[in-house]
Amino acid sequence: VFAYWENRNPMVRPRLQMVIPTWAIAATVATYGFLNTGLDGDFPINLIAVMPFMFFGSIAYAIVAHDAFDINRVLRNTALYFALTLVIAAGYALIVAAVSLFVPAGNVVASVAFQVPVFVLLGFLFQPLRDRIQTVIDETFFRRSVDYRRAVRDVSDALTSVLDLDEIFDRVGGTLTRSFAIESFAAIVFDDGRPTVWRHAAQTTGRTTEKADTPSFAVLAARLQATGDRPLVLKDYETGEPSDRQLTDELGSLAPVLVVPLTLTGRVLGALLLGSKRSGLPFSRDDVDLLRTLAAQSAIAIQNALSYRSLQDLATSLEDRVRERTRELEQSNTELERKHDEVERSREALSHAYRELQTAQRQLLQSEKMASLGQLVAG
Repeated sequence: VFAYWENRNPMVRPRLQMVIPTWAIAATVATYGFLNTGLDGDFPINLIAVMPFMFFGSIAYAIVAHDAFDINRVLRNTALYFALTLVIAAGYALIVAAVSLFVPAGNVVASVAFQVPVFVLLGFLFQPLRDRIQTVIDETFFRRSVDYRRAVRDVSDALTSVLDLDEIFDRVGGTLTRSFAIESFAAIVFDDGRPTVWRHAAQTTGRTTEKADTPSFAVLAARLQATGDRPLVLKDYETGEPSDRQLTDELGSLAPVLVVPLTLTGRVLGALLLGSKRSGLPFSRDDVDLLRTLAAQSAIAIQNALSYRSLQDLATSLEDRVRERTRELEQSNTELERKHDEVERSREALSHAYRELQTAQRQLLQSEKMASLGQLVAG
């Protein structure tokens, strides 16, 4: 009941939605039967024996329908070690048979000089054999098993030095699509309330590209704010119907079955949207834990990329302002030079007029002198 209420794993409630009611009915009937019998009632005590079968039946249903107890992982490990035991036993038998062609079999098996090299050889071959057999089993029965270490390493390597959002989602999308064998992958980032979508095209280019003209995704933003860092399961694996019709309709062609929030210090940056697995199986507890780890790493890289983009935008804005200011200064300088030229031309014109005025004055003085002299001579 506490696990159902806490709901840390998105598969907890689907697994328990049949187990808890059946357990409650069985416990109620059994308790009533014991109390009624103790008070000399007429309740058929044999009916209590049916209750455990109801409870175990509900557990079996949860295992079959919702992979309770991670039964698929248990079956994978069982098949792996059973096959590995057969291969090692067969290899040991072939080695003994081959050596027995030259040495009696009893002496071979009892010889320490034979056993030590053989077991050392099998020890060296154990891990490669295990990996190979695991790959064959996964590809045969489960389509693909997640290599958790490789997935974390690939994403970590991609995010340590990348500051471009396109490249971040290209690498994350490729890693998750390959590791989980999912049909689709997309990511949504809310930057100042404006959503941007990146979608992975696994069937065509194999790249994750930014998508323009996206809706507001108001329902998704509200769900992410309400759930915090808990993933959202959008598919009821029992009925095959959407578990959140409104959110599913809003996401439309992105068609995710699992939404993993991208959160950093309590702030929602966006979400990773994962489509169905090609195997048809739900995401296991280990899958969800790994996705939450990768989402936490991605959130840090996304925040760094957003900050870097903001710095780039600021630098571009400053460069534009500097260029605009420089252009204005150049225009002002050109205008000043033009006005300076006009002032120089005006000064030269004034100087020329002044010189002409001086010449005219000298001529006037000369004329007056000559007139005075003429009057004296005539006098």
